[in-house]
Amino acid sequence: MVYQKQACVLTVGPNSAKIALVKSIVEENDSESKIKFYPNPVIDVFTFDINKNEIGTKSTATIYDSSGMFIQSFVIDASNPSISLKSLKPGIYLFYIEGLNKTFSTKFIKE
Repeated sequence: MVYQKQACVLTVGPNSAKIALVKSIVEENDSESKIKFYPNPVIDVFTFDINKNEIGTKSTATIYDSSGMFIQSFVIDASNPSISLKSLKPGIYLFYIEGLNKTFSTKFIKE
């Protein structure tokens, strides 16, 4: 499902804050999405299949907890589409990838 609404995403770090205007958000189960997330639930490593045309060669990914609290932000590389989530406590999280024209998102469970 593609949401055509505009939204603001606020990222707050220890010494900075960033507000980004999101043009559209593509959910994980969207048939038009070029990004697939797995496994869900995740134990240690979270993988995403990325089409370089959707995000370019590098992009920013952000994780929030279920209450919307910023957890972690990092740069992802289309040639290495996995991240370690060993340090996360078990729970429900939101994962966002800033694409070229869209922000892709999914909810995931950390066991």
